Amino acid sequence: MKSYENVITVDVKNQRALRKEIWELKADMEYQIDTEKSETEAKTSLKEDKIRVK
Repeated sequence: MKSYENVITVDVKNQRALRKEIWELKADMEYQIDTEKSETEAKTSLKEDKIRVK
């Protein structure tokens, strides 16, 4: 049972880290040109997909 709890804890921490990265990427978009925004949106989308898959 402890192993299961550890897995859940690690998963929650990973999701929090991904959400923080997404937030930072979106905050940076304010200062980017259109090409950079497109690249950042793609990175954000990939990270959001990782969260949805879990």
